[in-house]
Amino acid sequence: MLRFHGKDLKAVLAESLSNDRPVVLTCDVTVSLSVQDGERFRSAPGCEDPLRHQAFADGCHPDRDQGWAMLAPVLVNNAVFTKPLVLTEGRIWDMLTKNHQLTLMLSENDIAVYTGEKRYVPVAGYRDLTDRLHVTATRHFGACCSGSELKYWRMAALRLLEDVYPVACRHAKPADHNRFLMAAHNLQRRTECVSPDGALLILSA
Repeated sequence: MLRFHGKDLKAVLAESLSNDRPVVLTCDVTVSLSVQDGERFRSAPGCEDPLRHQAFADGCHPDRDQGWAMLAPVLVNNAVFTKPLVLTEGRIWDMLTKNHQLTLMLSENDIAVYTGEKRYVPVAGYRDLTDRLHVTATRHFGACCSGSELKYWRMAALRLLEDVYPVACRHAKPADHNRFLMAAHNLQRRTECVSPDGALLILSA
């Protein structure tokens, strides 16, 4: 799960609208959004001009987030790519004018995009949700003994992931955010190991 919000996201979206260019997700050293062929600041000769507008995923900002270098590659399964996002103009305006959060779920062949108003929870509730995600991915999955049980486990896990897409917490510590993101990531990866009819699958590395 990758989450983007705040003024940096709005700056990228505003540039996308004004220049009629797509927003792209870049995963290399870290994870960020920018505009394709976006505006850049001028820098010293011989140095690459930095992007004028760039939004980093939660926990992945090189200047603000401690531990970003370890978290970022895990959240994108060590992938390195730049891909455009499919964002309608309506969705972009909602994120610009309302308290909406952009959540991306990366799978092997797709980037699922979710937008919606943030649902704030207290710190205790945030940690409880983290525990639910972790327990669902480990204990509940490990307790399944048949294809039918795996099928219903997968359905319940996907519903839980959908429930947490808009979740936010104002007063959580950075470590709480990182644990939440990792728990959601691990549950999503586990759901990808089970087909809709309950068969176990082998994921590529």
